[in-house]
Amino acid sequence: MTGDGRRVSDRERGYLLLPRRALAGCIAMAVVRDTRGVAMSDAQRISHFPRSPYCGLSWIKQGEVFELRRSGGQVQFEKLPVLSVNGHRQHPATMWSPAAACGVTVVFYPEAWQALTGTSAEAIGEKTQAMDDVLAPDLAEIVRDAARVGEVGAGFLQFQDRLEPLWRQRRPRDGISPVWFKDWAVALAMRAATLGAGKSLRQLQRRVKRWSGFSQRDLDQQARVEQLFVRSFEEGTRDLAGLAQEFGYADQAHMGRQVRRVTGMPPARIMELIETEESFWFYRLLGARLAAEDDPVAAITETDGLSSRTRYAAK
Repeated sequence: MTGDGRRVSDRERGYLLLPRRALAGCIAMAVVRDTRGVAMSDAQRISHFPRSPYCGLSWIKQGEVFELRRSGGQVQFEKLPVLSVNGHRQHPATMWSPAAACGVTVVFYPEAWQALTGTSAEAIGEKTQAMDDVLAPDLAEIVRDAARVGEVGAGFLQFQDRLEPLWRQRRPRDGISPVWFKDWAVALAMRAATLGAGKSLRQLQRRVKRWSGFSQRDLDQQARVEQLFVRSFEEGTRDLAGLAQEFGYADQAHMGRQVRRVTGMPPARIMELIETEESFWFYRLLGARLAAEDDPVAAITETDGLSSRTRYAAK
């Protein structure tokens, strides 16, 4: 279900649930991965995610999830808590489940996270922590109750029902409800420029970093790469030189460096993997989410065919 109650088939391995309009300035999306009842290889149980400035609340309904971290040339498997808080990531992340699993992550805009919790995005960055070590009891109870609901969509609806009164009390007066990351990044910079005393360039940069955990330059890079994802999703284009020119990069090498910072891979390789590999399911969903700007409350799912685009839940 989406925030407005539309239903998404539980046969899908990955899908996004979008928030109701009253929470659209707080929650970017909920990401669901459900591999129960699906025969998959170990490689297909890997999930790749790009660098992200968002914060998240996660609950694992079934199975185990590990984050793969490289240290000293070796891969370490870090088991994630059943209920967790996820900070922003300056580098791409990789997760893996050894067997069938079902998990939900509710993704928050960084300044909304600070308004709700009183904790800056910068303070929780690069970490996955047990929920009870981070959240106040009132928010923790909302998450715990949503995780107990049997059906994922119903749990997300309940989560929103409980969160909405808190958001009304704590939301910034000048909050927005963006669809594109670039819209949110621009609005954040404008808010930093108009809020209170201290409007030198350095003070504005510090304010953006404190609110988001990212520099303004990194946010701009993230927004531009987001647009590349959408173009790749919509058209499957491989004209890298043309894309670099269209999106204002100095040259193709400049575009390659920025894409590698966000995804860990050069453009041609990441586009190929998004199109062909199960483990890059989130990238495909992200492209679908952003390409659906004209229908921002639609539920977006990943179908069984890797070459498929999107399927919308029946209204």
